[in-house]
Amino acid sequence: MAKSKKIPAFNDSFDINKFWIVFKKNIWIYLISIVLTVVGAKLYIRYTIPIYETSSVIQINNEERETQLLDIESTYGQSSLTNLIELIRSSEFLKRSLQQLNLYTNYFGEGHFVTSELYKRSPFFVELENVQAPIQNKQIYVEYSSETNKVTISYNIDKNKTYSVDINKNEWTEINGCKIYVNIISPESFMDRNTKYYFINYDEATALSTQFAQLDVNILSSDANTIQIKYTSTNAQKASEIVNTISENF
Repeated sequence: MAKSKKIPAFNDSFDINKFWIVFKKNIWIYLISIVLTVVGAKLYIRYTIPIYETSSVIQINNEERETQLLDIESTYGQSSLTNLIELIRSSEFLKRSLQQLNLYTNYFGEGHFVTSELYKRSPFFVELENVQAPIQNKQIYVEYSSETNKVTISYNIDKNKTYSVDINKNEWTEINGCKIYVNIISPESFMDRNTKYYFINYDEATALSTQFAQLDVNILSSDANTIQIKYTSTNAQKASEIVNTISENF
């Protein structure tokens, strides 16, 4: 009969002294690994921009009164939840929210590692008239000097050329055929040299494709006649207001 031998949990051949010698020789590797792990985790938390998602649910009543009010049957034929979704996604419908929230112009704060959208938190705002193609869809940088009380507007014309001009704040000024008005809300914010501020004024087609790229409209329940509207953004307030405005307009 074969005999079985029980193997001890702790091998008798294990030499604690040799293990300690090996450990001491490689202790710097262990310490460096721990430090790199901790630093990497802190950098990830510090410089990773959180993503926010907001959603709203719309219920269509059986009599489809909303459909009659919007008169979508004449546009899409026989009404259905699918047609209503296509209506919400349509450019003509989304233009309402675009105008109401003034999403044609976006403001940003550019740091060394992270650029954040300053939705309704910008230290300045601009008004534009007769916007020309050369400055649309471009990053227009804004600097303010409290010493000179001047605003510097600059943007890249091409890879090797930059246009820059000093203007007065709170005063309409013509720049390359476009009229611009800059209001400095928070002068102290421009004292932070680690952050550069800029805005982008989109044309209508680019504004629609840019602002609503993260919009998701789908059927939540066919039986309950419900549609879900979802929007994701790095700015929680913007995500919330876009969803609420679309729902209210519908």
